[in-house]
Amino acid sequence: MGAKACMVVALRSPALIANLIPIDNAPVDAALKSDFGKYVKGMQKVEQAKVTKQSEADAILAEYEEVLSSAASISRS
Repeated sequence: MGAKACMVVALRSPALIANLIPIDNAPVDAALKSDFGKYVKGMQKVEQAKVTKQSEADAILAEYEEVLSSAASISRS
């Protein structure tokens, strides 16, 4: 089953899905980058924090993604 199909099932019938981690749902065959593990850790921190706003998640993930930390400093300017 494709990642996008799994995401649709999770959204339409959340009782059927306990956890979902769609990985590399692009239509090309590509190896996972070596930094994949750090993104998983960041996503776990977001989940543990029970964030309610995108900005809260962005603040946590800024530690793991340079683009987000750059965007945060621009928005504070």
